[in-house]
This record gives sequence, C-alpha cells and structure tokens, in this order.
Amino acid sequence: MPGLDEQPSARSPNVTASARVLMLAPEPFFEPRGTPFSEYHRIKALCELGYRVDLVTCPFGRDVRIPRLEIIRCPRRRALQPRVVPRPDGRGLREAPRTVVAAGRRDRAAAL
Repeated sequence: MPGLDEQPSARSPNVTASARVLMLAPEPFFEPRGTPFSEYHRIKALCELGYRVDLVTCPFGRDVRIPRLEIIRCPRRRALQPRVVPRPDGRGLREAPRTVVAAGRRDRAAAL
C-alpha cells in the first residue's frame, strides 16, 4: 500500500482484465447533484483501477463517457416525468423493482 507521499499506481496489480462490477443506481445518472456526483467519482475510480463497470439506472439522465463504463437504462414508463425533482416521493420506490429486473437480465446475459 503506498504511503501518504507516494502516488498510487494507475492500475491495481490484483485486478485482472476481466474484473467487472455491477452497480445499481436507483436515481437518474447523470444529473448534476449529490448522489450522481458520488456515483460518478466511484465509477471513475473503479475504471481507472482497471475494472469494467456496468451501471443499471433509471431511464433518464445524461450519458457520460468513461472508458470501461457501460450504462444500462431500464425501460421508460409513460407515466414518469423525464426530470426527477429531488424530493421524497414514491416514484423512486416504484422504479426500484424495474431497476432490479434490468440488473438481473444483465447478469444472466453476462453469464451466458
């Protein structure tokens, strides 16, 4: 492990080229606000370490280009607005099962 004055390596020596991470984001990715910023930086760090990241998220948000990142958006329902207002409501809870189903499909497809 590098000391405080040493620079970390760009790629972890323990990460193989096929190391993958499945990340679920139950909010729009990418939107310029709190949690999506946190997710963006975690994804960027994982990709810089050599991991391939599959991100399953809501059907809206902006695509960002990070090498080794694939964004999978769950299907859009007509009743949902294209913009999610950051406030507590039941819409996110209603979308959570759809996100889990999309992740399951992605996981099964990757196993084949």
